Amino acid sequence: MRNFSIPVLALSVCALALAGCSSDKTIGATAAPKYGPVGCPKPVEGGRGVFALKAGATKKATNLCLEATQASYGGKPAKIIWGTTSPLGPAIAEITSTGSGLDLVVTGGRTGTQMTLQQGSKRLAVNFNINALDGNTEAKSGEISTSTNFQGKVTIPPLRGLNYLDSRGRGSDVGYDGANAFPASLGERGAEGTKESREREVQDGKIELQVEGVNPETGEIFGKFISRQPTGLAALPEELEVRGTFIGTFSKDVK
Repeated sequence: MRNFSIPVLALSVCALALAGCSSDKTIGATAAPKYGPVGCPKPVEGGRGVFALKAGATKKATNLCLEATQASYGGKPAKIIWGTTSPLGPAIAEITSTGSGLDLVVTGGRTGTQMTLQQGSKRLAVNFNINALDGNTEAKSGEISTSTNFQGKVTIPPLRGLNYLDSRGRGSDVGYDGANAFPASLGERGAEGTKESREREVQDGKIELQVEGVNPETGEIFGKFISRQPTGLAALPEELEVRGTFIGTFSKDVK
């Protein structure tokens, strides 16, 4: 009896462990451990001030971060099932006082991230991007406050670039299924592929950053954003809308 009780006890412990660690079977779930999201930094308390820039002055941030919280595709809500744990950034951005307003431009850094959306039974791979963001505001005083909104455009590169299938670029992404050193021999099929490639060209999107907090001591500026842009994929031609929060520390003077 003593020998029999040991295996039974072991099985009971295993059963309890499995019951407590049962995997989530909902759509988009995996058996991987669920850790807390790694989002953008949280703003320091005291963000209700005013950030003043003299005419011609430029402040630079190397840590601009955008964290997506909501998304929709084709006007219909979509759940972000991959991408919330990987915010967009850090990006390099500059704010310049022009005398007639304020300009906000993104000049480098990590300006794009891929997200997977769940819309009904479909999963959508999209390219959320702030590449070459160029926004402005009509704040003639040169001050950034909680009433400041930057509006501008972004440049969206294709999710699958010209050399997605062929890293050497021998076929210029003419739509073939594998690498081919003689794309000219594809005939009508090559023409169709070239037409599809043109649909993957760089496109423009729009973005608005609504400032909700300014900390003049630390240089932090944060708030919410709304981005309306192409998905970066020809198979998903409808508009992608992404909403979320942003934060950046604009504390460095650009000479």
